[in-house]
Amino acid sequence: MKFGETAERYNILGSTYKRLGLLSKDTAKENAYLEASDAYKKADNLSPAKDKYYPITNWIAIDHAISLKKTGKKGKPKETIADQNDESPVDKSGDWTKLLESALAARPVRSQGKKNFWDFVAEADIRFCQLLLHYSQEEFDKMSRLYQKIWHFAGHQGNRLGTLEHLDILIDLYGFVGENKIIKMIEKCKVLLEGGSVDTNLTSGQEGITN
Repeated sequence: MKFGETAERYNILGSTYKRLGLLSKDTAKENAYLEASDAYKKADNLSPAKDKYYPITNWIAIDHAISLKKTGKKGKPKETIADQNDESPVDKSGDWTKLLESALAARPVRSQGKKNFWDFVAEADIRFCQLLLHYSQEEFDKMSRLYQKIWHFAGHQGNRLGTLEHLDILIDLYGFVGENKIIKMIEKCKVLLEGGSVDTNLTSGQEGITN
């Protein structure tokens, strides 16, 4: 994709590979997710600051999961997708956290009554990605409330299906790398969005997903 490169086109390409990953198996699945990560990184480079949250949250989630798969160690990835040629171990969690904080700070500040659907989505997606890196019960509760606000705010079924598909892909991605504790968190969030009732206390056995 050399002609007419735009953030939107790379985001679409990333989403396409991400869905391919959901449908694929074994090496083909990993390769599809790697292609998605690469496309989202390119979208990030071309996006204005206020729109970076979407590609950033996607490629960080993918890189985080694949890094855990490569090392078998929670929170100490020896090699990330962005640094596959590095000879020394690289722990990217600090860099990822800074990127997410910057993406959150770059979002337009609006009063509660003037927030639109995408304002809620941006904050919730960023906080969700932060939870993938470092879990806390307080942040999980905040993120759950944000997603529930989105659910009530979203006026059409397409927006709701998009949110559920995003969670399904994350379940598949972290299932592929065997991160059952992270899957449990995602599944509970999905149940809440679908109107179910769950015990949101995930503290037992959940802290230290990446610590």
